[in-house]
Amino acid sequence: MNSHPLSLYEIVLAIGQCIPLWESVHLAYEDVWLFKPKDLLAAISINRLFRTTLTPLLWSVFVESAVKSLGNAYECMGNEEYDIPIDIVQKNSSYIRFLDLSSYYTRFSRIYEPPELNCSRLQELRLSASLDSAWAKRLILANPELRVLHWARTRKKSSREKLKDFASILSLQRLRYLGLDDWTFLTEHLYRALAKNAGHLEELRLTRCDSILLKRSKRDDTGKSRYTVLTSMETGVEEFESMETGVEEFESMETGVEEFETMEQMCKRIRLTKLKTLHLDVEHNRCPLTLYWLIDIAPALETAVFGDLLGSTGKALGLTLRKSCPRLQTIKHGNDWEEKTWRLHQWGVTALHLLNACAPGHLVHASLRGLRLDNTFMEALSVHRDCLETLELDIRDDNCRDSFSNLGTTLEQCSRLKHLAVAVHFYREPCDRRQPLLFLDKLV
Repeated sequence: MNSHPLSLYEIVLAIGQCIPLWESVHLAYEDVWLFKPKDLLAAISINRLFRTTLTPLLWSVFVESAVKSLGNAYECMGNEEYDIPIDIVQKNSSYIRFLDLSSYYTRFSRIYEPPELNCSRLQELRLSASLDSAWAKRLILANPELRVLHWARTRKKSSREKLKDFASILSLQRLRYLGLDDWTFLTEHLYRALAKNAGHLEELRLTRCDSILLKRSKRDDTGKSRYTVLTSMETGVEEFESMETGVEEFESMETGVEEFETMEQMCKRIRLTKLKTLHLDVEHNRCPLTLYWLIDIAPALETAVFGDLLGSTGKALGLTLRKSCPRLQTIKHGNDWEEKTWRLHQWGVTALHLLNACAPGHLVHASLRGLRLDNTFMEALSVHRDCLETLELDIRDDNCRDSFSNLGTTLEQCSRLKHLAVAVHFYREPCDRRQPLLFLDKLV
């Protein structure tokens, strides 16, 4: 006797996988996915087979901002009807594979510990700074097979607490993506985490992170080693400069570190052969060089994104990228368009150095800011005219007639250009209002 197709698990699962659960909506500045479970819920209610087969699909992706089930999400995008009771979430949490709590926040700025979730097979986890760190650590330790981890911290947390929390990340060995915001960690710990995931890691993002170098300074009366925090590195690999404002010490028991390697030793034993995207916004770090050294161990790097950079830093990065990353094809500089502490001429010099980081004919996508488009810059840009597809420029030049003329001349030659964005900032009104439009004539 032949079975009806709808009585077979494989057929029911295939049907469920074809039922859309999320709807993409384009808002003013971004595309947002809305949770739309009605059709899948209808299928689940057909019979027991449909319910047991399709329920895991309903819960496989859990985005806090879409369902506000923990009662603290601030952005529900019109989905207020999906305020799911927490006991229902807990009951089905074992099905969750992709957990996004990046929009989770707590009222009155209090760190709040959410209810325990029975998640042990997560593949992707995104955590906001409002989540209790102890709760977050338990969740990470319960999911050693994580492929994606993005964890934001609050600046109010002490450095000592963040140092201890980083130990949970050291338990992971199969990460393809690691993103850390507002973290303080030991440089040694970061490199250990990278070494454990070197065979898988494809993207690394460090934003407003502070790495701490420690140097063994002495042993106390009990025989325990103590370490001094170092604030900068000289050009020599093992040359350090101590803090001027006092000595901060950590016991080895508190950090979990017994021996510390030099930067040279750390880098020699790591090769991030699969890392293709590196995002570093760490110029305000105590020792930014300890993180910029990552470029030296990423030979497959294709995309490099940097925040604010000093002119001297930009020059060093440009040379290192050119030498160590032959596949580099995307350069982005700057996360916002506000003038902070850097001078405009430093931005322009930095942009030029980063432009030269790609071998001639290799730059495909470029996003650079704080520019004066002089002849030197345009000459550097022109060597990529046969491959350039995306160009975003932020111009801060009152006398910009030559800048636009030069830009137009160069763009005439960029036959593969698909996207162009030019932001112009005037500190006084230009004499000729047509100046920003001069280069457009070249594109007709």
